[in-house]
Amino acid sequence: MKATDTSILEFLEGAKQFVIPIYQRLYSWKKEQCQKLWDDVLRIGATSEDQSHFFGSIVYMEPEEPQNIGGVRQVLVVDGQQRLATLSLLLSAFCKTIKKKKTDVGTDPQTLSNM
Repeated sequence: MKATDTSILEFLEGAKQFVIPIYQRLYSWKKEQCQKLWDDVLRIGATSEDQSHFFGSIVYMEPEEPQNIGGVRQVLVVDGQQRLATLSLLLSAFCKTIKKKKTDVGTDPQTLSNM
């Protein structure tokens, strides 16, 4: 097993299907965990010198034999699926809101809080 530092955007980049093994628990984050993650995102956006933040590890496996469904690579998420799902939903909501507003929202914490 090899650990590497990767940004969440780099990790999500490209066409992939994240597969959660059957033995993993269902999505169970409550408002408190989501709020903590959101507060971290706002804090990072508020400071120009703090361009990275450790959100926790995501452990995944890519099969030796690529599993492709319709040309989309499958990635087995072993740990970190709660964070990954929440960040994916957050990024999706950002994209939809920005497209609706058709404007540059920047990184001002107050603007982001009001989205």
